[in-house]
Amino acid sequence: MLKKIAVPLISAAVVLLFLGCSTGESAARLGEAPSGYTALSHGGVALNLSYLDQRDLYKLYGQRNNPFMRYKSGRLIVIEIAVQSDGPLHLDLRNAQLNTPGGSRGLTLKEEVYYYFYSRLIYNYGGYSRHHTPIKSTTMSQTAPDSSFHISAYSYGGRKKEAFHDWSLKITTQIIDESILPIEVDVEEDSETVGYILFEQIRGEKKVDATFTLSVYDQKGELLHEFEFTFPI
Repeated sequence: MLKKIAVPLISAAVVLLFLGCSTGESAARLGEAPSGYTALSHGGVALNLSYLDQRDLYKLYGQRNNPFMRYKSGRLIVIEIAVQSDGPLHLDLRNAQLNTPGGSRGLTLKEEVYYYFYSRLIYNYGGYSRHHTPIKSTTMSQTAPDSSFHISAYSYGGRKKEAFHDWSLKITTQIIDESILPIEVDVEEDSETVGYILFEQIRGEKKVDATFTLSVYDQKGELLHEFEFTFPI
């Protein structure tokens, strides 16, 4: 099925160039989950859902700049979601949950992923600069939080940081900007919104079934349906 993703042609070309050159592996392809999709629908709302396992994430983002495989003490559970509707929707992802035998948890926010990499880079590399103007996410036509950042060519410890550190961070934050859904998303009528919803994996949690739940509301705040998606992790 052909997917319509709102990415301007020039922006998409630049992103693919950056990702392809820097990782030396396959470029990111949001909306093309290697493992395929599970389709759910109710009352004019259609969801395509895919759990991206470790192999999928390495295929999409490589190893060097992959923010999903290097988060805190482990990795992130990544669910790609594509939403279409006959009418306008409002997604408030605060109500999204993941349930496993290890317990129930809420999603990991886009801002949390930003701040994690921000603090790591300050600790490891010293010099940095930040953008204080919100960045427009070209993928979902949503405004990203004003917590995005990039390493600049500051000197640290009497030496200029290697270009690899600058380049790697730019690519990592580009992936975050372009792929993770903000906490609130308005889905326009007869359009498609695509992005990632993230949860932290519990240490040692392997080969169990996980159930993802997402409540979908209309723009008046009335519940339309609660979707469930079960998959092995």
